[in-house]
Amino acid sequence: MDDPAVTSALYWLSWMPLVRNVAAALVVIGVAAEFLEGWISEPWRETVEHARELQVAQLARDADTAKADIAKGSFRSRPASLAGHAESTQRQH
Repeated sequence: MDDPAVTSALYWLSWMPLVRNVAAALVVIGVAAEFLEGWISEPWRETVEHARELQVAQLARDADTAKADIAKGSFRSRPASLAGHAESTQRQH
């Protein structure tokens, strides 16, 4: 075993159990982090989802109101400043 290649191989092989253990530990840490992230962020996701549902409901009510106003013919015309802006953007395109 005086061959330098064998000595080098034995040296690096002695490190392999440590490398394997470190890799296994990193996998365990990664899985634990995934689990904790899901557990910690769930209340925030629920808050955002609830706010999104409220916003969709409000927009649906606004759309229903707008449809009813249009059906009645009681909708308001656009202010002159908006009408002029719409015409100027149409000319640009």
